[in-house]
Amino acid sequence: MSGLNEADRLKKNGGLDARKASVTKLPLGQIRVATEGPIAHPRAALPADEALVQWIMANGMRSREGTPWRFLAREQGMVGDALDVVVGNGSRRHKAGSEAERRLRETAPRMLPLVWDKADPSDLGRLYVEIELHDGTDAEFVLARIAANSEPGKLPDSAEVLALQVLQLLDLGCDDFAAIQAVMPQ
Repeated sequence: MSGLNEADRLKKNGGLDARKASVTKLPLGQIRVATEGPIAHPRAALPADEALVQWIMANGMRSREGTPWRFLAREQGMVGDALDVVVGNGSRRHKAGSEAERRLRETAPRMLPLVWDKADPSDLGRLYVEIELHDGTDAEFVLARIAANSEPGKLPDSAEVLALQVLQLLDLGCDDFAAIQAVMPQ
């Protein structure tokens, strides 16, 4: 007997509208950025970047090269009847995407880059984003976030953001400075 694939498990057990392609996609509105607690995203308080909002409205959740953005994400457990999924990397894209989705639903409902249920005339549409689920400790999740934000083409973390994440790691009991240094931008 085979188990459920990741998208089916998120749908059946988590109450989320996940879709399986070659990767799992979730509606942007069904994932959140942690604003407090041990894995709070240090960029969560930044305002939405208007240029990024405009880009997403025109192109969807895709890079300038046309590849879909993939968010590092983590399951945090059930909240009510839905699984709580938090963003590891992509806080700016999440905030800008949420604003773009809101504007598109008001001005261009049921038009690309939104995805909607064609059988439901009241469905205005939503933006989907690819996710890669991380399964590990809080400290491992923060390390993975730093590493993901250090990839070429991403907006590099400022020294302040990196310092906040190192403090998060220390608060989480991670004092393996070699592991921390290994994920820092070069």
